Amino acid sequence: MSTRQLVIIIVSVALLSAGLGVVVTSRVAPREVKVSLDLGDGQALDLGEMAGRLEGARQSANESAAIATLRTIASAQTQAQASAIIDADGDGGGEYAYLAELAGTVPLRGLDGPGPDVAYPALLPSSFGDVSPEGSKERSGYIYRVYLPGATEGGRTPGLPEAAGGGCAAGGPLPDPDNAEILWCAYAWPIDAGTTGTRAFFINHEGDLRETANADRGYDGEIRAPAFDAAQSRESSGDMAAPLAGSGAPANDGRNWSSVMGS
Repeated sequence: MSTRQLVIIIVSVALLSAGLGVVVTSRVAPREVKVSLDLGDGQALDLGEMAGRLEGARQSANESAAIATLRTIASAQTQAQASAIIDADGDGGGEYAYLAELAGTVPLRGLDGPGPDVAYPALLPSSFGDVSPEGSKERSGYIYRVYLPGATEGGRTPGLPEAAGGGCAAGGPLPDPDNAEILWCAYAWPIDAGTTGTRAFFINHEGDLRETANADRGYDGEIRAPAFDAAQSRESSGDMAAPLAGSGAPANDGRNWSSVMGS
């Protein structure tokens, strides 16, 4: 059952309970019917159309929330780097952080892995520390994932997702201290593309906020997630330090990523 069908059923039951007339006017498909509210005087309200509008409004609200959340993450990253809450190599240069580190729910990383301290005060609400096994956070119909840079090899800098449970895993690959002083990026994409939202979004250390239409629902749920270099130029794939794709030019994922209006 689709979300729209469920909304129609709920609205129909509510209207019937209120004593209002609900009529089936036509069959649209073998398993679908057109349901309308009888307004009298030959007028009727198509409940399917109303459900579609409600679904569209929810998607729009989720997408607006995704943009605001990415901006909140960017602000927290700026504060973390400026205050040097993470300085794994002790050179005085602050480094960017993962979501759970910013939320103060896991130890901040040191040179060899998680250290003894947590961020205090936290730079994000503690709910951001609830990170999935894939290193992502679900919130208001969208999934969020932060990538930090690994060590540069062969002229390319890989992007490392957050570890399961948040932060970096003991014994796992660690962000490079020098690269993490200057690079980070994050993506947001729908939990259920076409239902909880459609567009996918990107932001990075330079404050570049981009979006892609995701009309084919290619970014959909935890499994179908953007790679760290998805929004970057095809001229340097696999390199987190590479520039973003130009406006109107296909990025590494073959999509066009354009600036979000008002960003």
